[in-house]
Amino acid sequence: MWGTHGDSIKSQTGVKSKQEFLNSPQKQEAFMDFWIEKELKPGISRLRKHNPTKASTMSDDELMALIHFQGLGNAKKYLDTGKMVGADRNASVEEYLRIFKEGRS
Repeated sequence: MWGTHGDSIKSQTGVKSKQEFLNSPQKQEAFMDFWIEKELKPGISRLRKHNPTKASTMSDDELMALIHFQGLGNAKKYLDTGKMVGADRNASVEEYLRIFKEGRS
């Protein structure tokens, strides 16, 4: 996450290093709140427009989790093909969403 979002994390939370971020649950929550509003929520409508049929089978929370797990571009590919990026090194999208939903109950 730091390699991709480090600059954004620094600017949004005021941390100066990866370790400082890792040591601060409050900063992690603050960045996640920012990320939800800036990227995940807007991504819902993009996915719904991109593939209305497949996206209609998923809740807004599931679509946000899909974007968080795969990134917006790969989430679009997943909706189109049912195939995920990183299948050889990650849980499947279905497993990730199952765990996500269990955590929300």
